[in-house]
Amino acid sequence: MDEPLPFRLVGRTVGKPIFFYRGLTLNELLQIIEEDDHNEVDDEISLTIMPPKNSCEEVTDEDSGDEDHLDINNLPGSQLLAEAEIFEPNVEEDVNISLPSDSEKLCLEKPRLTPNNIEVPKPQIVQNENSVIELFSLFWGDEVIDLFVYFSNMYATSKNRVRNITKEEMKNFFAILLLSGYQKLPRRRMYWENSSDTQNQLVINSLSRDRFEYIFSNLHCCDNTNLDKTDRFAKVRLLINKMNSLFQQYAPVTENHSVDEAMVPYYGRHGCGQVVPAKGPSVILQYTDIINSIQSFPYHIFCDNFFTTIPLLSEMTRRNLKITGTIRENRTSKCPLANKSQFKKKSRGFIEYKTNEENTVVVKWHDNNVVTLASNALPVHPTHSVSRYSLKEKKKIKVDQPHNIFTYNKYMGGVDRADQNISLYRIGLRGKKWYIPLIFHMLDLAVQNAWQLHREQNGKLDHPGFRRRIVMTILEGNQRKFAKRSKLSQSHNCQMRYDRVDHLIVTQGKQTRCRMCHKKVSTKCEKCDAALHVVCFKPYHVKEI
Repeated sequence: MDEPLPFRLVGRTVGKPIFFYRGLTLNELLQIIEEDDHNEVDDEISLTIMPPKNSCEEVTDEDSGDEDHLDINNLPGSQLLAEAEIFEPNVEEDVNISLPSDSEKLCLEKPRLTPNNIEVPKPQIVQNENSVIELFSLFWGDEVIDLFVYFSNMYATSKNRVRNITKEEMKNFFAILLLSGYQKLPRRRMYWENSSDTQNQLVINSLSRDRFEYIFSNLHCCDNTNLDKTDRFAKVRLLINKMNSLFQQYAPVTENHSVDEAMVPYYGRHGCGQVVPAKGPSVILQYTDIINSIQSFPYHIFCDNFFTTIPLLSEMTRRNLKITGTIRENRTSKCPLANKSQFKKKSRGFIEYKTNEENTVVVKWHDNNVVTLASNALPVHPTHSVSRYSLKEKKKIKVDQPHNIFTYNKYMGGVDRADQNISLYRIGLRGKKWYIPLIFHMLDLAVQNAWQLHREQNGKLDHPGFRRRIVMTILEGNQRKFAKRSKLSQSHNCQMRYDRVDHLIVTQGKQTRCRMCHKKVSTKCEKCDAALHVVCFKPYHVKEI
């Protein structure tokens, strides 16, 4: 079997059985079962966990805290995915957490899920069956393009600027935006200059400078005459709702989900203020409602201390959902653990935890800083051993790490990883209107999610290669009529050749050499303008990605 079955781990670390699906491999679970006949981990367990491939990479998963006084209350992925071993756990006495009163808990009337015999679906791994442009079109396809064409033309007409924007022009416009993410210039007009150091012939042949400026100045995805005055984001609400729907539709089904906040760079002024009701828990509850509406499973949510509270864990337990997250000290419902100043006096790797009758566990761990984590699904033991550099000893030392923190790191950081990928090749053009950065962020996010599907399908392209393939496929396939297309050799990297869109075989006026077999032929591909026999047509347009 490929997935671990639900495992019941009972010991002195928790008062009741805790069920979980991941975090330990099946072989590790079987070894623990064999050595733990009495539901107590008393025998020594020695297991080696190899380091992940990305353990040395830089991950920007800072926690949400006071920006003026940075305080690391959780660990970055590069730190938590280090080399680890499992040792015999230290047994401590259970002490109940002082939970808030019923009036302080979240009062939400939601039906309780039935946990019996519910199996989490296996990750959907499929072979590489879709081209790059097909994956990108899942999120930024004809339906989204038509949305922009319709409302942009409506806005231009209202301003007496009647110069009809076509669908092909809008596609080229967005492709040029994506190109600006990896080929940055100080001013956008420099892409069309005659100077050899900035001129981009692909951009020039696809869309004129004035036409690009016209589309940019009239870009809209809403009807300005019919806006919801109570919604300050009404200008982009249609696009946000559409993208959320598409992302949910094509997202692979998995048990573990990471929830985190993301920031969109904006350098202008706007009257919107940041308001998060209930200090974050409402975001988690709304998210779980959405994923449960797609398919109900005992999902496991991982979040940072911006969202985590003890009442939230209790509510998630009532819904038979799992949650693990770092938590701020003032949100632990007066859990009787040593405060931060006292904890810093302990030796590095010191662990203290408390649990209650609902199997809610709050653990503190002394690492580079004091880390506090709460979970309703993961135990503290078995602990793992991780390497840390000691300034005092001038060498790396082994430090004990709680199991729930180890697992938290394994599945937390997806949003931060997406933010990092987008920031490396973010659209480089700016607009004066406040909603332009949000539209551009949706486009960058569509590329990021399409690339993730490409990787799920065992695709080999990295992020910049994937983005470049999208740009070249669109711009090469939508050249302006006056632009002369040079005769391309078979080895030329013509990306539109493999986009699987609108390739038709037609007759040509005179015989030329076939691109595949080099024999004379009177037919060609209309889009590629390449001479081809009928039998050579398919091999010419198929490439293993």
